[in-house]
Amino acid sequence: MPNENEKLLKIEKDILDAMKKLNASKEASSKTVKDIAAKANRPKTLVANTLDRLTKRKVLERKVVGKSAHYFIPS
Repeated sequence: MPNENEKLLKIEKDILDAMKKLNASKEASSKTVKDIAAKANRPKTLVANTLDRLTKRKVLERKVVGKSAHYFIPS
C-alpha cells in the first residue's frame, strides 16, 4: 500500500475497493481488467489505466496468464 505521503485518487480507491471485494489479495486469486471493471462499474479503459498507474507505484502486482494480465494486491 502507498505510504502516508502518497495520496490515492478517488478512482484508485474505488479500484482497490473493488479488488478487495473480489478477494484479489493473492496471486492465486488475481483478477483481470474485465473482472475489476465489472465490479467497480467503470469503463475497462479507465480501469486498465488506473491499474497500470497503481502497478508502477507498486501498490498492485501484475502477472500474465496466457494472453491476459491479472492483478492482485500484494501482502
